[in-house]
Amino acid sequence: MIEEADKFESDDLVEEYLWYNAKSIWIFKHNWFSCREGSILPQVYFRRIENNIEIYWDNDFWEESGIVFRAPRGSALVDRKVFKEIITNFVNSFLEEVSASTNDKKQMERIENLNRQLALIED
Repeated sequence: MIEEADKFESDDLVEEYLWYNAKSIWIFKHNWFSCREGSILPQVYFRRIENNIEIYWDNDFWEESGIVFRAPRGSALVDRKVFKEIITNFVNSFLEEVSASTNDKKQMERIENLNRQLALIED
């Protein structure tokens, strides 16, 4: 999908700008690469397709540096309910670990706030 979007061209500069802007916003909202904080991660995109979550990954960014992942490019469909269960279990586990390792009142308040937000998602 990204490769097809990259093929778009227009003689109208405004249309070209709007297309690029819309594509950039979609990429930012659907991948984790922009939030990698310098970590060496492949580009991974998430999108919903009916009752599934498509996970697509590629190694394009790191290939030039000689960093190659075991599965440099691919995709998988995961049932949306299974995906949600795995993610919420992971976040719950993470929050429990952080909560057990801190005595900082502000951090505990943040963790409680995140727990409340996560409970809304789980329903």
